[in-house]
Amino acid sequence: MITGRVEQEADAATLGPQRRHPIRQQIAIERQWSRGTAQASQLRRPDALRPRFVAKPAAVVSPSNCAILPPMFAAKFIAVWLTSDDVPGFNFTAAHAAQVAAATGAAVRVCANGTEFAAALAAADVALTWRIPAGALAGAHRLRWIATPAAGRDYLNLAAVPGVRITYGHFHGEFMAETVLGMMLAEARGLTDAVRRQLAGELWPRQAVGARCRSLRGTHAVIVGYGNIGRWIARLGRPFGVRVTGLRRQTVHRLDALLPATDHLVLVLPAEDDSRHLLDARRLALLPAHAVVYNVGRGHCVAEAALAAALQDGRLRAAYLDVYQREPLPADSPLRRCPNAVLLPHTSAASPFYMDRFVTEFLADYRAAE
Repeated sequence: MITGRVEQEADAATLGPQRRHPIRQQIAIERQWSRGTAQASQLRRPDALRPRFVAKPAAVVSPSNCAILPPMFAAKFIAVWLTSDDVPGFNFTAAHAAQVAAATGAAVRVCANGTEFAAALAAADVALTWRIPAGALAGAHRLRWIATPAAGRDYLNLAAVPGVRITYGHFHGEFMAETVLGMMLAEARGLTDAVRRQLAGELWPRQAVGARCRSLRGTHAVIVGYGNIGRWIARLGRPFGVRVTGLRRQTVHRLDALLPATDHLVLVLPAEDDSRHLLDARRLALLPAHAVVYNVGRGHCVAEAALAAALQDGRLRAAYLDVYQREPLPADSPLRRCPNAVLLPHTSAASPFYMDRFVTEFLADYRAAE
């Protein structure tokens, strides 16, 4: 259990004034705001450190926000269950707990497993978690807010809870955009092909790799799912000369007409039934043979067998996939037999700063509710 007082004593030792990392510097400034040690007129956040995307304020009601927090909301107890055995950056640490405690004045309990978390929910005002154990909300009578780092609504998989606000992470875009731009560059400039041939034992495949290289500048990317993440991908792609067309739900009917002139088809769709198998055999046939498919949203929108057939038949240059219909991707998936398919294990948002960004976003949202 960590309280605000413990963090106030530890802060000076853990964050010295010299050469702070920009993320930590922003966090330090946010702490000062939350403690009230400086008035707004005396302390202004540098523009370079201001979050470019912030969570919605508490007074906004939306599908991701099923309840308005009471006026002057102040949490007394925050229960946290945010652990990952696979990705170190997905873990909520003692330092994060101290930061939250200092900013909110609440007691913070970091739980190691679902059983501990379910017990802690009985006294919690706020829960920070990836998931809610079955039946755990039945005794959570004080709970007013569930915040998850996940961007996708399917991960928490929780229907609206009367009187409880539910918020999702909006900070993933920068990380995921870097992943997609890395994919584009690696494919366009022959890096993926060079590594593939190196692993196959080819000693000097200069002719083959050189023939595969092309310029990224001047290519056309169609981004299906033009929300926060899609806009980040466009933002990073444009300096490389990539022309971007973004499609939202209201404009996805234009997709068929755009596919024949698409060099990069980027899918950033949430898990919703109306987009299931959006990229099917018919639409794959509309793409030119030099096109590349990227999927960093959810795997349901791609007909995987049809995609594998297009890759194996040479009707598509390559595919870079981070998400799948079943995860982990089954060992017998036809995609695993496609040498021109690069398969990531759902890590497009992985970063050592992942949980730092979530905590910064949560605290900004918390201050808006005070």
